[in-house]
Amino acid sequence: MPLPELQLRDVEKHLDAYCNTVPEHARCQLRMGYVIKGNTVILYEERPLFRDKAQWRAFEVAQFRYIRTVDRWRLFYKDQHSKWHIYGGVEDAERFEDLLKEVVEDPTCIFWG
Repeated sequence: MPLPELQLRDVEKHLDAYCNTVPEHARCQLRMGYVIKGNTVILYEERPLFRDKAQWRAFEVAQFRYIRTVDRWRLFYKDQHSKWHIYGGVEDAERFEDLLKEVVEDPTCIFWG
């Protein structure tokens, strides 16, 4: 089921702003992006391949899921086997930006290493 319109606009506003924080001079080495599928938002980073700089590889960083029944967001991290798990560092949040802040600050070093 797709995100409610207000939630969608809020997500796009915050993630567009965050993805544009990569300095212009570094965008040949790092790009940030996101994809929205139904009630799920995935934040990813892209880096050029070592042997072929013209090709880029995406690395999923975090997953946010909107739980419509309780009007809250839940945060997930990806393990080394590419499986998503609930992130225990914060509780579900009413505001998407609160979970994005947790990913950006990454106090447990689980999202950015």
